[in-house]
Amino acid sequence: MARGSRRVLISSPCEHAMANYSDDELIEFLTNEGYEKDAIDKILVKLRQYDSSVFRQSLFDAIETGGFDLRSVIDEAIDGASSEEPG
Repeated sequence: MARGSRRVLISSPCEHAMANYSDDELIEFLTNEGYEKDAIDKILVKLRQYDSSVFRQSLFDAIETGGFDLRSVIDEAIDGASSEEPG
């Protein structure tokens, strides 16, 4: 596919795809969308750059809406670390 011949919006569906699909599945999806290997490689690099910040944003959204209990994870990490330390 020639550069600029297709517009793709990177939005929630792409973020969702990155979170829920392996590289192989993303490659298959992008291949089916008509992208060539070098373009797919560039897209995967860019998606990986977004992955960390998207995860962090989703995590804080889940904390704010009560869908994720950060306190229990903190307590588990601290309690787990304390019980694993030599006494």
